[in-house]
Amino acid sequence: MLWWSKGGILHGTSPQRLAFLRDVLQHAPELEPIDKWHNQRTGGQPGQFYLIYLSAAAPKEWGFALPKSGLTEGVRFTAEVLDTWNMSITSIEGTFTTKKLDNYIFVDTAGRKIPLPGLPWQAIRLRRVAA
Repeated sequence: MLWWSKGGILHGTSPQRLAFLRDVLQHAPELEPIDKWHNQRTGGQPGQFYLIYLSAAAPKEWGFALPKSGLTEGVRFTAEVLDTWNMSITSIEGTFTTKKLDNYIFVDTAGRKIPLPGLPWQAIRLRRVAA
């Protein structure tokens, strides 16, 4: 829980959670909105790096789908699930390869989905695999 005392001191697990967030952000490129009109949960660098924050939603899976900006068919990504509450990172086995679905979305060629724990405060980190 994040809260402040009268003296502005962090208590409980707040320092560890902030350190986890700082580490995630320090190992990311500059985060920009990927599609601020249709997908406010995703930031990163189009075609290179994506950080998708699911907030209070608690889905059991995320269907790999990215806005077309910066993408072409055949781009490969690795994926990780970041549990911001428990401060853990879980790598997803294999890679995801982009395929154009329509004029706006790219999906995984095999239709793969990323499994999630069904808990709130999860994020997904996608990193492009070098060609």
